[in-house]
This record gives sequence, structure tokens and C-alpha cells, in this order.
Amino acid sequence: MLLYEVASGQLPFHGQTSIETSAAILHQMPAALPAWIPSGLSAIIQRCLAKEPPQRYQLASEVQAALEAIQSASAVAAVATAPPAGPPTTVIRGIRHVGVKDGDVLLLVGTMKGAFLLRANARRAHWDVMGPCFHGNVVYSLVYDARRGRHRLWASTSTFWGTILRSSDDFGKTWTNPPQGNVKFPEDCGTSLKNIWQVTLGRKDELDTMYCGVEPAALSVSHDAGETWGLVRGLFDHSHRPRWVPGNGGLCLHTIVLDPVDKQRMYVAISSGGVYRTDDGGSTWQARNRGIRVVHLPDKYPDFGQCVHKIVLHPARPERISRRTIGDCTARKIAGTPGRAFRMACRAILDLR
Repeated sequence: MLLYEVASGQLPFHGQTSIETSAAILHQMPAALPAWIPSGLSAIIQRCLAKEPPQRYQLASEVQAALEAIQSASAVAAVATAPPAGPPTTVIRGIRHVGVKDGDVLLLVGTMKGAFLLRANARRAHWDVMGPCFHGNVVYSLVYDARRGRHRLWASTSTFWGTILRSSDDFGKTWTNPPQGNVKFPEDCGTSLKNIWQVTLGRKDELDTMYCGVEPAALSVSHDAGETWGLVRGLFDHSHRPRWVPGNGGLCLHTIVLDPVDKQRMYVAISSGGVYRTDDGGSTWQARNRGIRVVHLPDKYPDFGQCVHKIVLHPARPERISRRTIGDCTARKIAGTPGRAFRMACRAILDLR
């Protein structure tokens, strides 16, 4: 009720006596908030005043995180006679920012409680830490885009209001704050975006191409540096989709791997769909699960399926790929160590030729 009064200048419930006021709190809806209060702030206040306790925030920190997510007090808006183009900008305040110079090493860390940036010089003897950006929000994927001379960070952030893709051109001091989801499903798909699990940049000569792997399992692509996004229908409409069985974590596209030689070829890893490859730029997709064993099913080597989370190309032989599935944490990429050492580290090798 205090937040309601601070925002609107009035009380949410009224009565002639304290008994009438208490009855109104228990049984009546709060008075409508003024129209000039931002919709995001209004939704937070309404949730705080929900009649059923499970529907309200359980901790004050949750309210804080929700308020920081909308950042209404820190929105930067230029004075203009016409509606501004592009998304508003959120200024990250109250944390120490890192200064990044040419030759520095930048480490991006996404967590369940926000994003962190770590900077060091080439010797990596000391790391400066910035964060958390988006305090209290889940950050599933971070990527740095240096194409066309950009210094752009991309972050997929999951909030109470949904998942959005944000960007920063000043190493995290300010971030775009789209008023609505910029990566989303077309209306005819009959589904909605839950999370963005993977953000992948196009090849070095595809200067404005980006991909997002999302939940429920699908692939989105942008050819204008993230301004607009479209669904890759060849994968979404695949005949196997009705038989993809979500695991405990959901039906998620976790990994996108671009073939460094063949520009029409890419791989995706889906939990619980398996590994798929396209050889025609995404129009058609084929299951490529050779080498994946499912110990708990009658068919130990199914054509598709299984919780494949991460796949990487062999550093010297891009026709070979390694994968990690649920319960198998030994398969991983060891940069610069092709041959026997790499094979020993990977429990399963998929021959994708």
C-alpha cells in the first residue's frame, strides 16, 4: 500500500472507520491507479496488493528486482517532436563500471541473478569486475559483437514480464530496454517465447546476421544487426516436432553452430530433440544423432531425440562434432588440441560427414 501511495499520492482503500478500511482491504479491489503511471509500475503495485498471498511477491528483494527491471526512473528520452525511433535506454546505476581498452580480455558471465563483466589486460593477472547488470534477472546468454567496428554486448534477460534481448554499445553502462519482446513467435505458431537460451553471431563476412536459439525449441534469425527478427520456419515446421519430448528443463534450443566452410550448413542442439543439420540455409533440416546413445530407452540409438545441450566443432576437422548431454559432462571442446587428446576428452564423437 505504501508503494501505491507513493506512486499515486492517494490511498488504495477507503473507509469511514478503521473497521471499514480493514474490510475494504480484505474484500475490495484497490482504487484504479492514475493513467499517467507507467504500465510496468502499475502491474508491480497490483501484484503487491493481490488478495491471495501466493500471488504476491514473497520477498522485498523480488519487488526491488521487478522495479529495477522496468527502470522507469532512469529511462533516457530525447526531446523530439516525433515519436522516438528504437527502444528506450536503461542506465545501469549503483555499480562500478569497467574501462575496456584495445588488447584487453573481456569475460562475460550470465547468472540467475544478473550479468557480470570481468576485464583484464593481456597478462590476466588481475580482473576488474562489474555487476550485476539486471540485478535479480536471469541472464542465459551473453555475446560480444565486434563486427563493423562495433563494441556491442548482447544479453538475453528473463524477467517477470518475459524475455527480451538487450544490447549495450558502452560495455554495460547503458542498455536498450525494448518495450516489448523483440524476439517472438508469429501469431500463427500458436505458442509464445519462454526463454532465449543462445545468442550466436553470423560468420565474419555476415556482418549483420545473428541467430537466437529459444524455448520452445526454435531458431530465430536477424539480418539487420538485431533490429528485426524472423522465425526459421524450416525447423519450426519439422515433421519431428510433435515427437520431441521436453525434459525436466523444457523444450529448448541450446546451441547453434555455423559451419566455417559451407555457408549453407549449420547445426543446432535441442533438448529433447537431438542434433539437426541444414545444408540449404535453414529451409530443410535432417537429424544427425549418430553416436548419441540413450541408455533408458528400448532403442539405444534413436534417429532423433535425447537432451543434447552443447555441441562444438572439432577445431581442426569441422566435419566432426562433440556433444554434451544430460549426465555426460566429459565431452567438451579443448581448443588447440586436435587428435588423441581431444578424442580422449570426448566420450561421444558424432561423425557428421
